[in-house]
Amino acid sequence: MTFSPSQPTKQSGAGTPNPPGPPVSNALRSLRSFQRQPLDFLAQLERAYGGVVRFSTGLLPVYLVTSPSGVRQILQTNYRNYSKQTFTYAMAKALSGENLLTSEGANWLRRRRMLQPLFHRKVLEGFAGVMVEVAQSRLQQWLSNDQPIDLVAEMMAVTLDVAGRTLFSSDLSDATPAIRQALNTSAGEVLRQFQSPLAVIWTLVGFPPPRSQAWQQANRYLDELIFGLMEERRKREEMSPDMLSLLLQTVDEETGEPLSAQEIRDEIGIFLTAGHETTALGLTWAWLCLAQNPETEARLHAEVDRVLAGRTPTVADLTQLPYTQAVFEEALRLYPPVWGFSRRAMDDDTIDGYRIPAGARMMLSPYVTQRSQRYWEEPALFRPERFLTDDTYQPDAYFLFGAGPRQCIGNRFALMEGTLILATIAQQLRLARLDSKPIAAMPLATLRPDRPIYVQAYRRYHSY
Repeated sequence: MTFSPSQPTKQSGAGTPNPPGPPVSNALRSLRSFQRQPLDFLAQLERAYGGVVRFSTGLLPVYLVTSPSGVRQILQTNYRNYSKQTFTYAMAKALSGENLLTSEGANWLRRRRMLQPLFHRKVLEGFAGVMVEVAQSRLQQWLSNDQPIDLVAEMMAVTLDVAGRTLFSSDLSDATPAIRQALNTSAGEVLRQFQSPLAVIWTLVGFPPPRSQAWQQANRYLDELIFGLMEERRKREEMSPDMLSLLLQTVDEETGEPLSAQEIRDEIGIFLTAGHETTALGLTWAWLCLAQNPETEARLHAEVDRVLAGRTPTVADLTQLPYTQAVFEEALRLYPPVWGFSRRAMDDDTIDGYRIPAGARMMLSPYVTQRSQRYWEEPALFRPERFLTDDTYQPDAYFLFGAGPRQCIGNRFALMEGTLILATIAQQLRLARLDSKPIAAMPLATLRPDRPIYVQAYRRYHSY
């Protein structure tokens, strides 16, 4: 679908214009393009109309905001005006429960206050050794098997193992296939609802659609797993150094009340899902980009060799591995796992000179903003160096973890995990692709490769 540039239209009786966008007569085409090819559709809107765009889906308009100033206004400076009372978050709440991601208002503030200590720097640093140990164990398996590696599946296995140990102090390797199946079913349910012809109706009436039997079975499995681990932990005389133990001991400083069992289950569930999948996908895209950019790969190897000199990385090495972290962040810039999300305007507002009416459905897309030629030099190129200098890195145009008070609470965990796993594996191995066929980004619940990526692990030889 292509667009012709248009001028913003004046709102009748008001001096502030509506944002530009395709004509209302294109509403049905816009809706189908948005559901079937959302990345291309949103990127074309941004190129044709700019950083604030209004497009119709037939029964209601959607306001796409991609400008850094607009994103900052929605997520930071006027965030109280933009709620999560949207169809997508209602669906997320129905699928994952009431948690830090889906809650609003006083309930969200209470949860954030109670959970923030779990992500203190000292707590996170205590998990660094687990991340390195898991990566070391996995790469040794690759070398001993000497078989092609399904990159997505292996990165998912690595980060799910890390999640199991940091959340529960448990080895979930035997349960990994069942957990992955349950999580994939939930992700598939999100996509099914998003692509449904009735999605607009559900958006208007304000409640989520019925859930499939497959999803209900997957949710029951996760319930049994998490509640079982909680019950097992309560029977122990001593708590383990993991997130579950911290959650069981957490109380509200204002009321003295602990989290309920259901609250803990819902928070653990979102930590398990978001905490492993986003990092796994970031690592997958990073290895793919490195395989396509040998000079960047050589610079990464030079840094880890110089800093580590043959030993395994520790949390103390993170400050000495800026390029390694930049590789991970640049992969996340190009391929943000959360490619888009929504908000709802509670009162009238003005963004970049355009009128935003109360009740407006807002769409933000890290994928579009982080690839826009308006805000990045040569945005399609994989250039980790842009994260090392202030003149090419634009913080307001990079918001894959969100921004403002509701920024993802696990962002430091994810950056630490991604950097340490990259360093651990890159120190010993090269991952070479087995074919050169193009890989496209597929926008499901998260941004995944459109087909399996197979690589071969080759041992690197050093002379330290």
